[in-house]
Amino acid sequence: MDYLREYKLIRTAQILRTTDKSILDIALDFKYSNPENFTRAFKARYGVPPSEYRERNKNNPLIWKDNSTGTVIKRFESEFPNLERIDIDIFTDYLYTVNPIKYAFNIFFASQIDCAVYKLSDDNEYIYIEEYCAEETAMTLFCKDDDIDQYIRIAKKFTDSFISILCDINKAEPSDNYGYLYKRVHYDYAYLLASIDVYVPQDYSFRALEETDYAAIEKFSRKSKSIVLRVFEQRKKYGNSDGTLFFGLFYKSALVGCAMPCVESGKGISNCDIGGIFMLEEYKSELALTYFWSSIIEFCIKNDLISTNSGTSKESGIINCAASEKLGYTCVAKRLFFSDYQA
Repeated sequence: MDYLREYKLIRTAQILRTTDKSILDIALDFKYSNPENFTRAFKARYGVPPSEYRERNKNNPLIWKDNSTGTVIKRFESEFPNLERIDIDIFTDYLYTVNPIKYAFNIFFASQIDCAVYKLSDDNEYIYIEEYCAEETAMTLFCKDDDIDQYIRIAKKFTDSFISILCDINKAEPSDNYGYLYKRVHYDYAYLLASIDVYVPQDYSFRALEETDYAAIEKFSRKSKSIVLRVFEQRKKYGNSDGTLFFGLFYKSALVGCAMPCVESGKGISNCDIGGIFMLEEYKSELALTYFWSSIIEFCIKNDLISTNSGTSKESGIINCAASEKLGYTCVAKRLFFSDYQA
């Protein structure tokens, strides 16, 4: 019942931010007996009445923290009551002083997602928990390579978990899969140089996509069978501190490729995570993809962003380890992923 009450209030907050629906209608939709009861419950959760919350947040996109019920963290603390929880700012300050590029994703997500950090030892070893999705619990281990076996077996006691480990780039993959259903490895690359040469193939062009491109995006999304249109529509409702960008690759006047880099900021640095490049099959040449990706890197450099991507040598297309290095990226982190969650 506590969870349901919390969930209802989170949903009403989303509606207040993203629609002009009346407070009376919202209260009735969520089965409150009258607007006064809704206002009282909402103020207890958010500290202000619904009308003031709407006024304060009407131009602010939702972030993950706005949707958190805190249930994962509570369940974790119940399972491991002896672990000491530390202040999240102390933890991110530590990561920043050690290596802000290597730990950039963790620094950014800690500012966006409801999370908690617990001390594993007095030697700067921690476990980081995210309220990221309902089906599985995202955890990250920060520990010495020699201690990975010890701590991952402890973390594995927490069911439906998804565990990642940041380890030395040259560390060999562990032969023991710890009894998990699957394992994968990916590498975080960052483009850190000050310039890049962009070769423009004939009849191709690159630019940011705007609302006026909606019809072209809809046509592209339908033809490519991609999620581009859905994400484009959602970006005003759900985002992060800076939001999701959209870039288009055009052949003559036709939209043949879309990219969705996500800009994130934290502790004074900004990162542009190239989360996905979608291309129509008939235009998916290495030349076109390289031009598309290089143009995004150039955009990042001009806007003081660190351009990052992740991948493995097994991935198809241009976004993989070999292509990253070819375009001037530097490998900054290696991540091992383990899960007992059955999709």
